[in-house]
Amino acid sequence: VEISRCFVRMNTSTTTSTIMCLRKYSGTGLLNNVRIINNIFEGGYYGIQLYAGTGTGTNQYGTNIVIDSNIIRDQYSCATYLYYADFKSVSYNTILSRTANTTTTWYGLRFNYCNYYANANKVHQRANAITNPYLIYNNYVAYYNATNRSLLSNNELMGYSTTASYGIYNSYAAVDVFHNSVYMKGTG
Repeated sequence: VEISRCFVRMNTSTTTSTIMCLRKYSGTGLLNNVRIINNIFEGGYYGIQLYAGTGTGTNQYGTNIVIDSNIIRDQYSCATYLYYADFKSVSYNTILSRTANTTTTWYGLRFNYCNYYANANKVHQRANAITNPYLIYNNYVAYYNATNRSLLSNNELMGYSTTASYGIYNSYAAVDVFHNSVYMKGTG
């Protein structure tokens, strides 16, 4: 399956968690051999929410998934919310927060129970009202169903905070982090 050259526009001021540009529900089987490339996902609570797999056991991750060269912008809570996946690539994406009508906590690339190669993404927080950003969030990355460590390289991350701020957040994550540029300003 390939999703390519689409412009998906949702409400850019919504705060409703059921509104998102692209979603694969949890508990609906495995997502394998999918390419999401060269699209624009604008607005919604989430930009892309994928529960690619069904759990952390053997053969429960979605595989051979590519999310490349997309523009994902103006989401309320989370640009990408990714679960139970073995990504071939998550690269060359431009991810931009809202500039108005924001929440205080925002996620750019959010990986939960995933393995990945992520290269040359741009994640920019554009609103000072977001005081607790997670530009890249790694939780149990390369922890289950991994033959190698995940790779996070050559990404550009820009954010602002007056409280806790995370350019790259790692929890139980076996990730090699190379040549990323992280700029966080503010008092946090």
